[in-house]
Amino acid sequence: ACGEILYDVLAALGPITPEIALPLYVAVSTDTGCFVYANTTPHTHKVAAALMEQGIPFQALNKKHFRTKSMRRLKLESLILKNMHLYHDGTVAVAPISLGMMAEAGATSEDTDDLAAFLGQIEGVLHTATIREHEGGECRISVRTRADLLNATKVCARLGGGGHKAASGCTVKGTVGEAERAILAAIDGQLSQPTQD
Repeated sequence: ACGEILYDVLAALGPITPEIALPLYVAVSTDTGCFVYANTTPHTHKVAAALMEQGIPFQALNKKHFRTKSMRRLKLESLILKNMHLYHDGTVAVAPISLGMMAEAGATSEDTDDLAAFLGQIEGVLHTATIREHEGGECRISVRTRADLLNATKVCARLGGGGHKAASGCTVKGTVGEAERAILAAIDGQLSQPTQD
């Protein structure tokens, strides 16, 4: 996690104060999805422990960043679940987020933070794509995968995007429906490859 690198640099320069520890803890915890993503290592936990020892309000920080949602966000999640589609025996979830859905939920861009991870909480889902419609006939797609089974970078590269193995993105011109067909074809094409390196 980026916060771990910053911690190592700052710790080498001098003592870590509570004022430094608080934003570093937020960086480490959010980069690792509250310590559940594959980038969580023993070193990550050691850094988090060292930061917690500075007396930061880690419980309040965790509640704010991982356990609190606006009513607008919850309404948007409800609409996403209502409109999403499952493919490949329920292992691939694709969710359109249209401008109409955003308006119906009264949602803003702030309410869409980390929506790509939301679908991955569904039991049995291994790979997800969220399609966010923007003005001007453009859709931005965020792909999250179990990287050992499907390389998200290669999926998004098929549509001119990129990122890393477990999280990538791309932009597609057209309607939400067209974007869904495009990303599903990219996922299907990559799943049909003999290896996912």
